[in-house]
Formats: sequence, C-alpha cells, structure tokens
Amino acid sequence: MISTILILVLVNVLVGLGPLFIKFLPSLSPFSITFVRFFISALLELVIIIVLYIRLYFQFKNKDCVLDFRTIVKQSLKNYYGGKNSQFLKGRSQLLYLAWVGFLQVGIVVPFYYLSFEYMGVVLSTITSCSIPIIVIAFINWAQKHEEMGAFKLIYLFLLVAGVITIAFSRTGNENQKLSFIGVFVLILSTIAYISYLVSVGRDSQLRVKLFDHFRVSGFPNSKKIIQTVNLLRSFLKLFGMHFFGTLCLLILSVILSFIAPNGEIGLKCHQFLYIDIKSFGSLLLNPFVLSIALICTLLPFFLQLFASMKWPRFTLSFESWNSILIVIQPLMGLYIGLIIWGEPIQSDYVIFTTIFLVISILIRYLHENSNFMLVLFTVRVINVNAKKLITFLHSIKEIDEINYSLGRYGLLIHASVRSLPRLFIIKKSLLEFPGVLEVNYYPEVAIKTDST
Repeated sequence: MISTILILVLVNVLVGLGPLFIKFLPSLSPFSITFVRFFISALLELVIIIVLYIRLYFQFKNKDCVLDFRTIVKQSLKNYYGGKNSQFLKGRSQLLYLAWVGFLQVGIVVPFYYLSFEYMGVVLSTITSCSIPIIVIAFINWAQKHEEMGAFKLIYLFLLVAGVITIAFSRTGNENQKLSFIGVFVLILSTIAYISYLVSVGRDSQLRVKLFDHFRVSGFPNSKKIIQTVNLLRSFLKLFGMHFFGTLCLLILSVILSFIAPNGEIGLKCHQFLYIDIKSFGSLLLNPFVLSIALICTLLPFFLQLFASMKWPRFTLSFESWNSILIVIQPLMGLYIGLIIWGEPIQSDYVIFTTIFLVISILIRYLHENSNFMLVLFTVRVINVNAKKLITFLHSIKEIDEINYSLGRYGLLIHASVRSLPRLFIIKKSLLEFPGVLEVNYYPEVAIKTDST
C-alpha cells in the first residue's frame, strides 16, 4: 500500500509544480493555457500509443503470433473504446465515460480553478477547493458503507481542513477579496466538478478488458513483458481519450460561453482564447514552459494517478479518499515555489509548521489504517439461496479475497482482509441481511510464512 500512496504523493507534487511554469505565461487566458496544456499531452500520448503498438507487434511476432499490425490496432481500439463501462451509469459506453471525465477535468476543473483565484482570491479558493472534496468524499464513502465515520475520522478531517486553512493564510495573510456572484459560481462549479472527477476517474471497468479476440495474452509462455505492454496500452488509451475529448469539450464550452456572455468576464476570456491566443498556437506548441507543464504537470502525473488507481489495494481506504487527502500537497508546493524561487512575501514559519502538520496528519491516517488491519475467516450458513445473486453480492464486497464452498454445516468459507472492527461488523451485518443466509460467524486468521528450504 505504501508504494501506491507514495505514487499519489508524487502525482500531487508534479501537479503542484504548475505555478513554476504558469508564471511565465501571464498574458494567456486560463482557457488557452488549459487547452494547449492538454492538447500537447494528448499528442504525446498518441505518440506513445503508436510506439506501444509497434513494440507489441514485434513481441507478438517473436511468439509466432499470426496477428498483423493492423489487426492488433483494430481489435484493441474496438474492444477498449467500443465496449461498455459497467461502473459508469449502469453500463454506458466507454466513449461517453471518457468524454465525461475529460469534460470534468479539462473543461471545468482546471480553467475554472485558475479563474477562482482572480474572482475569489487565493485564500477562499484554496480552502474551498482543497477541504470540501476531502469532507464530501469521506461522507460519500460513509453513505455507501465503504468506510466508517467515527470520532477518529472526524478529528482527522478537522486536522486536514485546519492544515488547508493554514496554507491559505500563510500565502496571503492580508488578502481582502470581495465576494461576487460570478466568483462564488466559478468556485462552486470547479469544486463540484473536481469531486465528481475524483469519484469517476477510478471507475473504469475497461482498464481490465480483454483487448484481443480469440486468445489471452497470459497464455503465451514468458508473457510478462507482453502483459506489461498491454497494461501500458490500456492506460494510455484511457489518458488519450480523456484529454482528447476534454480539449474538444473545452473548445465547445468556450464557444458557447463567448456567445452567451460576450461582454462578461468569463466570456471575454473565452473570446481571448478563441480569437487572440489561438493565433499564436504554433509558437505555443514549441514554448518550453508550455511543453514543461504539458509533460511534467499533466502527462506524467495523470499517468501515475491512473497507474495507482489500477494497483490500489481493495481493502484499504478508497483511492478517491486518499487522492482527495493528498491534494493538499499541491497548494503546499505553490508556497515553496513562491517562497524559495520567486521570493514572495510568504510567512516561512507558517510554511514549515504547515508542512510538519500535514505530514504528521497523513502519517497518523496511514498508521491508524494499518494498525487495525486483520485477516478474517467468515463461515456462512445458507439455505435455498440464489447462488448467482449471492456470488454477485460477494464480489461487491471489496475486502473479500477468496470464497470456498463446503458440503458441511457451513456452505461458504470466506477469507477477507479487513482494516477495522466497524468495517468488520458492517460486512457481517450485510451478509446476514442477504436472503437465504441463516448464520454468519467470523474468526481471526494468522498469515504464516513458510520456509522454502
């Protein structure tokens, strides 16, 4: 688990480096910066996809596979983009899912987050955009019974929010920004979109879909390298789809906003993007600062984020919860950039205190989660139960590792990895409430390491 959390830490550090490069692009509209940033990222992802296809072709050829290059491309694109995502709106198309996630990320979150600084100031924008997602996602997971909401959880949420507030005021302690309707709207819109993005980005059943017809890649002897290439291909197909549809949605949204409110502040920025900044599009593609933000702050971190979501342990605090928690690193990186590189009037003692405060808070969360981890054996007695529905229900409980059938008194023996006692009680209660289940007991298990010698 620690490796996936460290990946998410790196993701937020890289995204937090954005102000380092945006500082050199002051004349551009936020919509222009966002469009060029993700357009270049999509181009780089397309190049990587082509390279992966070429690599995969030669790997198959070395295994005496009869698939030609065209068939490899056609089948993988059809099976990934043409499939249905079972985790999105009850099985809607994968293309619609990618367009939705891309619209949230590229069309709303990034440009409107930039705008919120202008309309609402750094303090209120930072507090709202960082603390609200942490609280909302925690309550969403609690409502869906993915995690408990005890006294420790409430105290921990309070500590994180306090850390975010400290970050905000350490940067602009004397900021006095007037509230406006447009400012409140922009901030609320970007925050809601970011929460929706965090919830949606990890819910992609197509990341494990079979890309090629009639055979499984794992069936080849010594297929580890081929499997790695196929997994990378799935990841970059998703990133390319998100960023391509996202830039397209941003372009359409900018056109709509420029017509709806041509004299409004947002409409004028959209107009600047569509009719002024776009004229220097060619030079922007070669701008080293634009390229840096596209590669370092977009392509690399979002690939790592996707990789972390694929490898995320099932029994731990959810991916979106940790992702929302670690977002506090981004404004903290902005503080260090402003203090060390730009020499801005930032209170250094606040920065040091906030860093220590947040690191300790995150460590407490991690240590608390691991200290309560346990292996559990459930014995379940059933009668006249619908086997198909029961298996589907058991698969929905992420902590379950293994299910065994028995002909004795207990029909099912279930091995699970549980992170806390409240979660253990929730699982037992949900099992008891399933039709046909008569009795549920649980026993602690001990992991035994065997000596291979």
